[in-house]
Amino acid sequence: MKKSIYAFLAVLTVFAIVMTGCPEEKSGTKTKPKTKVTFDQTELTVENSKTGRINATTDPADVELEWTSSDESVVNVNPIGIVTGMSVGTATITATAEDGGKATCTVTVTPSVTGEEDVKVVGDTLEHYTAKLVGVNHFGDNLGTNNDDGSYTFDGTAEAWKGGGAQYTFPVAKVNDTWSVSNYALVEVQLKVTNGSVQVKSAKYGNNNDLTPYPSGSQNVTLDSTVNNGVYKIKFAITDAGNGIGFQRNTGGPATVKIEKVVFSNVTEYTISFDGGGATLSIQPIKVLTDRKVTLPYKPKWAGHTFQGWYDGNNLFDAENTLINKDYTLTAKWTNGDPPEVDMKLGLDTTSWGTLPSMPSNWKVGSITWPTDYAETVYENGKLKITFDGRNRQRAIIPLNEDQIYELMNPELTGATFKIVGTIAKGAQGTLTNSQIASGTLGFAGFRLHLADPTVQDNWNGTNTGKETPLTGNSATADDHLIEYNAFSNNKKAATLGYFVIQAMFRDKNNAAGTLAEGFPKVIITIESITIEGGNTTE
Repeated sequence: MKKSIYAFLAVLTVFAIVMTGCPEEKSGTKTKPKTKVTFDQTELTVENSKTGRINATTDPADVELEWTSSDESVVNVNPIGIVTGMSVGTATITATAEDGGKATCTVTVTPSVTGEEDVKVVGDTLEHYTAKLVGVNHFGDNLGTNNDDGSYTFDGTAEAWKGGGAQYTFPVAKVNDTWSVSNYALVEVQLKVTNGSVQVKSAKYGNNNDLTPYPSGSQNVTLDSTVNNGVYKIKFAITDAGNGIGFQRNTGGPATVKIEKVVFSNVTEYTISFDGGGATLSIQPIKVLTDRKVTLPYKPKWAGHTFQGWYDGNNLFDAENTLINKDYTLTAKWTNGDPPEVDMKLGLDTTSWGTLPSMPSNWKVGSITWPTDYAETVYENGKLKITFDGRNRQRAIIPLNEDQIYELMNPELTGATFKIVGTIAKGAQGTLTNSQIASGTLGFAGFRLHLADPTVQDNWNGTNTGKETPLTGNSATADDHLIEYNAFSNNKKAATLGYFVIQAMFRDKNNAAGTLAEGFPKVIITIESITIEGGNTTE
């Protein structure tokens, strides 16, 4: 019996040794290692407005990398690792391979050590003589060219608003300097176009948000070397701009633009104060620069009362047409009783619309010039029939009244919900089914819904773009959007909330949006009602 036990233990021991020495093979293939990305430095210091370079190598070699900055307002990086100091501070630059391999470098931006000849106090102004335009990624991947003399060539070739742009960064005083940009209210940029022509817009520092000139005017300008000897002087309010000024290409080019000089100056600032008129209101005074308009606070609330407006003495203050050249104390006027609820259903009777505004001519996106005539609208039997004639980007517009616009201007609202009750049908011009459309050149007839200012080409949208799919009239269809919520855009103002727009967004069989100008069947939308509600009320 003992011999049998010993024999069994011996076999068991041998089995354990064999199993230990022969590990089990794992199923599947080995995980491929990520690309190894190596920088020539992990820390780099550059002066504000100056450039440096981070060199990267990859294993395997020649792997394409995506370069990013943790804070583009401090450091900008281009697709080959050239960094530009945008403001004093620190940011991390990362180069990442498609498989996730990456390397990082910490870049510190120090104050410029420019001499007295670069930034100088001249009387009541501050002048910057060596200002540079530097290409930045937030204006589009199709960048222009940074030149050694501080100029920038707008030679991007992408479609409108995607062809790159450049940015100027305000100077930062050294420790012993007696000046500071923060001591000034205005900045005038003096540009020189040495060759070519390009259409650009001025933008706030660090992004592509609109920057309106001071005291007013359009942010869009054509920089042309043959006009006024190529010299342009554009003034801005520093509080609007931020830490510098950007110029984003729209169309045109190539054109080379250099900053000849930047002048910082001051202007009188006035105070607009507010009296509750019997109500207890906590509204802070507003500071306004000379010759600018004031944006008044949204209508205040007082239980049991209805706000009638802000008054200057006995007169309703006309903020839309008053340029500020003195201090004001405006008083709220009230009537007894709670305010009536605003009816947010749009008026569909075309005879109540008045004359519709004209659209800009020669508005082109991709290869398509937008039609300047609106879709046909007919009001009968209490319904609005809109006929889209098969041309891409054709619009139908329906006006909002002043009360509806004002209701949507409530700063507490971040978006609006569109609710359309109606039916959709193809017209007599074409009876193609969706499958027949998809089998030929055409893709589908989508539509876009938004609030907008139809009179301008740029920054026309009061709400962001939502779906661009067909309006089916069938709420069970996944892409149908007769009911749709859209957030307000950065351009939210009374003008861009003035019209509800339905726009044809036709696509080809490859789902491309900008290739076919026409050729789709008519689409007829018969609308019983359109309601625009503040906030997201889709559920």
